[in-house]
Amino acid sequence: MRGKDFNLSVVKQNLIFYLLIAYGAILILIGLLADSINDIFVGLIKIVLSPSNLVSDYIQIAGVGATFINSGSLTLLSLLILRRYQYSVTSLTISVIMMLSGFSFFGKNLLNSIPIILGALLYIKITHSEQQEDVVVGLLGTCLSPLVSIIFLNNSISYKIVSFLAGLFIGFVIVPIFNYMKNHTRGLNLYNMGFSAGIVGVAGNLITRKILQIKIIPHSFHTTYSNDLFIILVILFSTVFTVSIYGLLMTQHISIKNRSLVCTQQSKIFTFYDIWKLVKFSLYGFFALITIKFLGVQLSAPVVGTIITFAGFSMYDFNFVNYFVPATGAMSASYLIYGDITSTTSIVIIFFASTLSPYAQKSGMLASLFAGGVFSIISREIGVLHAGINLYNCGFAGGITVLLFYFFNYLLRTKLLKYKLIDLLLNQEKLSKDLKTSCRMALKKIQFFKLEIDQLIEDDQIDN
Repeated sequence: MRGKDFNLSVVKQNLIFYLLIAYGAILILIGLLADSINDIFVGLIKIVLSPSNLVSDYIQIAGVGATFINSGSLTLLSLLILRRYQYSVTSLTISVIMMLSGFSFFGKNLLNSIPIILGALLYIKITHSEQQEDVVVGLLGTCLSPLVSIIFLNNSISYKIVSFLAGLFIGFVIVPIFNYMKNHTRGLNLYNMGFSAGIVGVAGNLITRKILQIKIIPHSFHTTYSNDLFIILVILFSTVFTVSIYGLLMTQHISIKNRSLVCTQQSKIFTFYDIWKLVKFSLYGFFALITIKFLGVQLSAPVVGTIITFAGFSMYDFNFVNYFVPATGAMSASYLIYGDITSTTSIVIIFFASTLSPYAQKSGMLASLFAGGVFSIISREIGVLHAGINLYNCGFAGGITVLLFYFFNYLLRTKLLKYKLIDLLLNQEKLSKDLKTSCRMALKKIQFFKLEIDQLIEDDQIDN
């Protein structure tokens, strides 16, 4: 019986792997159909020779064909690496592959990603790490790939070597940094790699600007192919939805007699829960497309990548309510403070508010609503620290938001915001007598006003 279960598990792993391979191949096929071979070749060269910092629009830089082929190529490379290290395919694996695929539309390419991947694999080999998650962490570490591109673009040959070595170093250190930093956000930040990479990205920005004297420039967005990209995404999500519904119908007929042995075995390979994840992927994808149309947002490469990543992580660890509340806070802050909810920056932040879904699940609606607003502000302003070197900027902002709210919650629970903070100051021997006296007088005034307010409340209640 155990042997049979093991065989079914292996079949399941293989089927998911080949489906993901098919997904990567379809991306390449779309690219081949979109442009001529010559345009694709020229476009791929433009991609690898672009700074690729956040937010780069590869469609603006290289065209639709080269962009899709770039995404498909990096997707297939990631899958082959996971296969080589015998990584068990789970819902997290699918989510990570979708993230890698999505960000290959606006920042990741083979040239700037391979050195980081090699660095992570070198760390795994040297440390003899047996944690399969370290392979995934190494792939996610490619969020710092713009640093490799920015250094590589310098005219000096020595900088080309430095860029490769920088990528190796980033890949080597990002795995232990992630394993250390993930405990600090207590699992409340979904895109936690962005938080770890943000720390490295700030240092990288300092080095490239102050030491290597390399300027990092912003990018523009290309929306000419908005309708075509919309149709491609509709076809993608519709195909997955159709296949998923067929799979759900198959699982509902397991108990019916006179079914063939093949059908029964196929039904056992994928459970209802497995197939429901694919349905969620499609539904969240459709939700994103409806939101885009409702707000009148034009599709560009960054928005397409964001939608694919958003839909992919719906299979992993968040439900709609836990996403919707912080997303509402993010949208409200974008509208009230910046007067904008339709720009590329705003829509990316709104969808990536899903990084706060674990926090929303634990902290409740009101706290998550405010957290979403703070997250929106931090996401817009924090990028100056790493200058787009960290592609997972929203993950960085999400980690900071979680830490801020966790610290604020700690202050409330320990009542430091009331009187203990003043008591703490009074007990410091280094404070002057005048400061102590001032604090005592302030404390007495606070207590006096508190008594007056309590008395007024009591008199008002008696009158009523």
